[in-house]
Amino acid sequence: MIELYISSEVQTSPQEIAIKLAEQDVECQITPNYSANKGGQLEEGYQIKIFQMDEGKEFKEKVWNTLQPWLKLTCAFVKVENKYMGCVLNWPTVFVKSNCPIRQSDLQKLNKDLPDNPPECQHKHF
Repeated sequence: MIELYISSEVQTSPQEIAIKLAEQDVECQITPNYSANKGGQLEEGYQIKIFQMDEGKEFKEKVWNTLQPWLKLTCAFVKVENKYMGCVLNWPTVFVKSNCPIRQSDLQKLNKDLPDNPPECQHKHF
């Protein structure tokens, strides 16, 4: 399961997000959530649980490339089981090359078209 946490100034609803993702054949569950940062600033957003999806290219094409332009997302927080947790734009082998020496040869094919350094993350809270 992949968990994606987003916030946007674009007004939407869990139902609208679910419809957009269903159009991409993405099985998901959307829940509104509120986050607070250390400075006490509150942020309204959504937790999106994505089921039965291959990590990487499928996520990028079906989820991120659908939500990012529509909701004008500059960043998001992603949690991928016990594999990765952090800024979606720093997700190794999905948005950036992995610098991990373990399985480096296995990852070379996945990394060949990815930038060495991701765009700077603009997300405020995670």
